[in-house]
Amino acid sequence: MCRTILRVDKGDTTRSIGATPQTALPEGVRLAYWGCGEGPGAATCTVRPDRDTTICVTTTGPADVARNACGTRPGTPVAEAPGKLSVVFRTKWKIELSGNFDEPCANGGALGKRCEIAIKPGKIYYLRAQFEKAAADPYPQAGRAWDFHYVTYEGCNSGMGHADAITCVVFGAPAATTVCVSSGDPVEEKLARECLPYRRAGTP
Repeated sequence: MCRTILRVDKGDTTRSIGATPQTALPEGVRLAYWGCGEGPGAATCTVRPDRDTTICVTTTGPADVARNACGTRPGTPVAEAPGKLSVVFRTKWKIELSGNFDEPCANGGALGKRCEIAIKPGKIYYLRAQFEKAAADPYPQAGRAWDFHYVTYEGCNSGMGHADAITCVVFGAPAATTVCVSSGDPVEEKLARECLPYRRAGTP
């Protein structure tokens, strides 16, 4: 469901299209454009319309996820085949991911465990991590001076996330994508670095 519809007249030149929120968006939430050359859910919008067209504008906020996905540019066929999201766990801590998907996704404490989630083009997915804090310490001899029970993601459209409450946002597309999950445990610092190749360009 679109929060705003931008109507663009037919033209011969490439144009940048943008909307301005009436009120400030919450921290971590941004506008998302649909029907632009950058692809579904893009942070920016560039069009070179060969016909009168419309651009759908929504946000990456959780309230918009519950709504129907934005439409695409009129006349453009929508890919029916789902994409695939692979989640790689580079940690021995027991971590479970929940969100607006049906597939179970947890590592059970197994390093290198993977889960796969079918993703629909045009839909925004939210991944939320939760430690099983009652689980036995996989490194019982390690001494730590602070609480390390937080998760770091690489490969999210929303950038890096940390802490159990932070959400990883993935834009559905008819392609394969990967999110790598690691812990803040200093003992697993090397494992966390193994997630860096999955970092998206432009992520801080």
